[in-house]
Amino acid sequence: PRSAPPAAHRMGAVMRKWPLLIAVVSSALIVAAFGANETAVVAAFQRQGATTGVLLAVLSVASAVAGVVSSRMAMAPWSMGTRSAVVGLGVLMAAFAPHNVWWVGAAQIVAGIGSAPSLAVFFANVSSSLKFADTAEAFAWVGTGQLVGSGIGSALAGVLIDAWGPGWAVGMGGIMALLGAGLALAAIPVLPDLRRHSGPLTDTSAVPVIHRPRP
Repeated sequence: PRSAPPAAHRMGAVMRKWPLLIAVVSSALIVAAFGANETAVVAAFQRQGATTGVLLAVLSVASAVAGVVSSRMAMAPWSMGTRSAVVGLGVLMAAFAPHNVWWVGAAQIVAGIGSAPSLAVFFANVSSSLKFADTAEAFAWVGTGQLVGSGIGSALAGVLIDAWGPGWAVGMGGIMALLGAGLALAAIPVLPDLRRHSGPLTDTSAVPVIHRPRP
């Protein structure tokens, strides 16, 4: 099996790459929206039996289907922003009728349609913008950003729910996702065009050669 060569830079140096920095911040905002959405759904339907689980399952199924359908779609520099915007619009939809199960269900479908496709383009942009030796650290930064985003989104949603109700929580989540989408759209000039190239950049470090004696 192929092993990753050692990185040639100090830890954290990969964050100087614009595609990685944009992916970390933007995906953190998107996942924060998911955290706010889940917290708000639980708060709004906690007394309605399995409704909460069904609504969140609807989002998951929509995400899985969208991921399969979009797997053959080309990823352009604007794909990160447009796919993330779908998530933001879906989460924001729920703010207009946060206690209406059918409306919230429709909102979950819209958010789910953008979920897997947006996450896919985040990781594809990162892997195609760095050398193979740097991808492990890069994905660790992206994952850390998403965990931080989820925690912040859930925490802020809890505060807003206690103060004004779940509608404010999903509204905040939708705005955060749209901010992430706006950041990605503003960064189009520095994002790779994956219609032309995909996969890690070629490592140019020396390759060790093992000389074996002839029999």
